[in-house]
Amino acid sequence: MLTLLLSLLSAQASEACSPVTLRDLAALPSPGILVLGGNPGYATQLRRATRAVRALRDRGEPVTLAIEALPESAGGPIEQLQGPKPDLDAAREALRWDDRTDLPYAPYRPLLALGLSTVPRRVTLRPVGPPSRLSDLEAAELPTALIRRIGELEPTLSPTGRTRVAQARAASDAHIAQTALAGWSGEGHLVVVVDRNRVAGEGGLPWQLRERTSTPVWAATLDWREHDCVDGTWQWSEPTLRLAFPRLLTQPSKTDEPTGRGRASARTP
Repeated sequence: MLTLLLSLLSAQASEACSPVTLRDLAALPSPGILVLGGNPGYATQLRRATRAVRALRDRGEPVTLAIEALPESAGGPIEQLQGPKPDLDAAREALRWDDRTDLPYAPYRPLLALGLSTVPRRVTLRPVGPPSRLSDLEAAELPTALIRRIGELEPTLSPTGRTRVAQARAASDAHIAQTALAGWSGEGHLVVVVDRNRVAGEGGLPWQLRERTSTPVWAATLDWREHDCVDGTWQWSEPTLRLAFPRLLTQPSKTDEPTGRGRASARTP
């Protein structure tokens, strides 16, 4: 009886959202681009991203890891930091993490360790975070779907306000897309780890990537939010119980929340 109940509930959840597992992501064909969206600074979600990158790396194909939390200007010291056993404390200082962001460093350590380690196989690490000043961003094509999405996230904004926020988000999405593609050889997989709001819904970063390449682009959020299922976006799922009771088993705990800035906002470019 319990098995039947779980099956029915899982089927209902699957109709509302599009669940994707680590095994699914690890089996994606190459060459390909995978965009993973999570709440900035959430340790559980960043560990999931790390597992996905490791699974793709272990297939023996090249993997390029692009991280929004690292601004493009942090690229200089990366080659000097890479090695069999990268010193992550030294990396924090060399990357000027605390100067460039107020996101907590600890949740990103596993992902950075994977990007800086040269064994058993090297993962190419690329910082792709956009400039903090909007004036440093070039205007980008604005998809209508993104304006609708901003309206869903910020319903109190006026139509003009929604358009302005969408324009800023489109410009930063375009910057990330261009920077990530420029840093990828086109072989194996490009994995881009970004803010969840860049992934959920149409018109975000995946749209900007597809406008710039014919390589297949897949996108998934690193959490399960049945109340925020939009446009068939893939959402991370693990055991059967997690699929059956997503609200009970996938809400971030208080200990998982970042201590610094990290809550997603539609207004953050």
